[in-house]
Amino acid sequence: LLTGLRIAWKAQGQVFGSFRLLLGSPSGLRVECTLTSSAAASFLFRCSLPVVCALSVAFVYLAARIAAYLTPTARAFTGVEAQNTLGQVLHTVFICIAVLVVQPLRCYYHPNGKSSMSAYPQVLCWESTEHIVIVIAGVLLGTLFLIPFMAACVWSM
Repeated sequence: LLTGLRIAWKAQGQVFGSFRLLLGSPSGLRVECTLTSSAAASFLFRCSLPVVCALSVAFVYLAARIAAYLTPTARAFTGVEAQNTLGQVLHTVFICIAVLVVQPLRCYYHPNGKSSMSAYPQVLCWESTEHIVIVIAGVLLGTLFLIPFMAACVWSM
């Protein structure tokens, strides 16, 4: 039964490759050419995911308010609904951001005793200024997004 089973992994990889956009990867948006080849720039771009989500919800909220003002039959998008939508969107990307926060700490060792980041092998851990920038961005993202978001979720229960 299993000997006749053939799985085209490349086709499967192409399907799952589209999820890179949800992970905030620049390759999911095909913007690598516009960004520098710097690992720090790529990481900072990925760190902007919560801000992009918040700005997107704010834009939809404002557009709905303007549409409700201009069209009497349109229903306004209330502030509570906007907060709920933002909470749901951020809850959806929470795991991706949590993984992103610990990425600067995931290093593998070389035979020469040095170590590189798993996500960006060209960056030497704890030796390059680029890694320090990435670590600071990860700590800030954890401090300014993960901890407050978890506290808000626990508080709202």
